[in-house]
Amino acid sequence: MKALGPAAGMVVLGGVLTAWMEPPSAGLMHAGALMLAAGCVLYALMARVELPVHWAVLVPLACAALGIAQAFLRWTVYPFETWNSVTAWLARAAVFSAAYAGFQRPENRDRLKSVIVWFGGAFSLLALLQWYTSAGKVFWSFETAYRAEAAGTFANRDQYAAFIELLLPIALAASIRQRRWLLVPAACAGLMFASVVASASRAGTIIVCTEALVFLVAAVVGHRRNYRAAGLIAASLALCTLVGGWTCVWERFSADDPFAYRREMLTASLDMIRSRPLTGFGLGTWPAVYPAFAVFDPPGIYMNHAHNDWAEWTAEGGLPLLAILAVFACVAALQLRRDLWALGIPAVLVHALVDFPLQKPALACAVFFLAGVSLSGAVRISASAGCRSCESPRP
Repeated sequence: MKALGPAAGMVVLGGVLTAWMEPPSAGLMHAGALMLAAGCVLYALMARVELPVHWAVLVPLACAALGIAQAFLRWTVYPFETWNSVTAWLARAAVFSAAYAGFQRPENRDRLKSVIVWFGGAFSLLALLQWYTSAGKVFWSFETAYRAEAAGTFANRDQYAAFIELLLPIALAASIRQRRWLLVPAACAGLMFASVVASASRAGTIIVCTEALVFLVAAVVGHRRNYRAAGLIAASLALCTLVGGWTCVWERFSADDPFAYRREMLTASLDMIRSRPLTGFGLGTWPAVYPAFAVFDPPGIYMNHAHNDWAEWTAEGGLPLLAILAVFACVAALQLRRDLWALGIPAVLVHALVDFPLQKPALACAVFFLAGVSLSGAVRISASAGCRSCESPRP
């Protein structure tokens, strides 16, 4: 089982690095996650090994069960998309369970977080270089439908920002925790922060600023005051932002109506919810249902998502789906008392109030993967006795 967590991480990483190629890359990622889960369960049955399971896996499983019920009870207006969504939720359950089972040893979690810091810094540097030199092409080679918004491997800058929101707290926590070799995690944090600002995501910029402020405060008021780390982090964020550029996001903040289109799509989504508050229209059906509730129709623009994941989920799955996912949000928020490095998970859930990051399969799987890693830290496995005990809080 030692390789289970890293294997799940590689599946998610594959989805992230090919995010602009969806839906094919999402299908491969989901297939890989489900095959990994099936193989793990088969091995556990044959070897008579007990797999550790956290109750929070019931969240994605309940979402999948709701979609199955909608399909069989004919509540969905588009069964094909609902079954696709069921597969996606099952894959998220598989990724969550694999991460939870595979990273219960502290040394494995620490190693993973170190890899994430290095990867986040390199990925952000790539995104910055690509933003200014690739003319909207991913890896300088692949065209996307949204050339003005492509950032990193994502065709949408807000989705890129949400991915970095997941990684940035891990680098900031590493900067605070270490007394030596602070430069690497601080520099990686600066690159991540600067890449979000340069990509001109307004919600992303506000959220990464909030994350940085939380960790700066934690560095100077915690039980282990680390003024040196706080100063180095602040300097890295400022320097990288000055080099990476901030004028584009400032111009977007100066727009006359920052909620243009979002307001009208939210109005339509609320009308959908009022129409079917308990059953919803079916998982994955928002784009198909939206035209019947549209309050405006801008020429040349296809409304594929509501720009508010919470409203879209409720329109598709009714109030039951909203309640299920609210449980996950509460779990993620409460986990911050023990693992501040997991701040990115509730941050993305907040971002989902004004954008649609969690409609991106790679991002949704990344959120559930890190949630599984974080919750696995609630127990510590003794190498000598195999016993479990509570771990002390750490950033």
